[in-house]
Amino acid sequence: MRRILLLSLALPTMLTGAWALLAPASWHGDFPGFDRDWLPFFGAYNEHLARDYGGALLALGILLAWAALSPRVRLARAIPAAFLAFALPHFVFHVANAGELPAGDEVVNLVTLVLSVLIPVALLLIPPEGAASMRAPASGPDGWRLPPARPRGVVDRITYAITRRRFGHVLGPIQMAAHNPPILKGYTLYELLLERADGIDPRLENLAAHRAATMTGCPFCIDFGEGHLPDLGLSAQQVRDVLKWRESDAYSDDERLVLEYAEQISDTPVAVDDELFDRLRERFDEAAIVELTAAIAFENYRGRFNHALGLGSEGFCDRSQGSSQMGLASASTALPR
Repeated sequence: MRRILLLSLALPTMLTGAWALLAPASWHGDFPGFDRDWLPFFGAYNEHLARDYGGALLALGILLAWAALSPRVRLARAIPAAFLAFALPHFVFHVANAGELPAGDEVVNLVTLVLSVLIPVALLLIPPEGAASMRAPASGPDGWRLPPARPRGVVDRITYAITRRRFGHVLGPIQMAAHNPPILKGYTLYELLLERADGIDPRLENLAAHRAATMTGCPFCIDFGEGHLPDLGLSAQQVRDVLKWRESDAYSDDERLVLEYAEQISDTPVAVDDELFDRLRERFDEAAIVELTAAIAFENYRGRFNHALGLGSEGFCDRSQGSSQMGLASASTALPR
């Protein structure tokens, strides 16, 4: 509701501001539109004041929209950005109309206008207080074999911001992959597309991936899975019994099928037998099988990547359940046959 109310203010404010800023004569003569023209009743048209009013409204609308879309935004960055939306068009107008004032006044005016643009730009470039802790800690948790990487480019910063907003902190695998920006971009793009794919029930896909995580013994992956599988509708017993699914009565036939497939893909060497694959084809179409295979294979990538770099659990299970249902130590036990 808060976001809806903020956007209900932001959108008309930004539209009116942009109209007055970009087409001041049209705005003065035609506002509010719909064959109505209110403003001429209140005085003659003045381009300077119309553009300044439009810039100020646009800046206010940006602040409102920013607050709606990024509730955790730091005002130390939002306010200079909004002021720049007003100051830059104001500066451009005066440069385009230079010579209207006496020479001395013109110089003073232009100097102050340049400063009104440079100061907010500088404020946007200078990290606000506490920004270091928002991006990444100076040193990672015990066990990490590489220090956390700081985001280098725009895409990296967006990735950090999204993961922080979604999970409450920047995930360890992201901070590791960021040491090599192309790897980070490929990693996050694959994660995004795999999450958006809808060829198979996400419960089955994530259950199979979780079984793969237990086979690589990746503490981060197991912790993440135990924390999020209940959100997909899997019961506590299903999460708890994933290592002994053959003996458990908690799983459906489809769930048993994808768990078996996850084991055969994740075994070393890989050994997916024809009989199992034939059963998969009886239950799922080609798109579903490809998506399921990709999810299991990518979980093997995650597990081996995280394990090699010493990434441990990050408290997802603790937040959702209070304690681990499975126990990370048991995850690295031999594959039951």
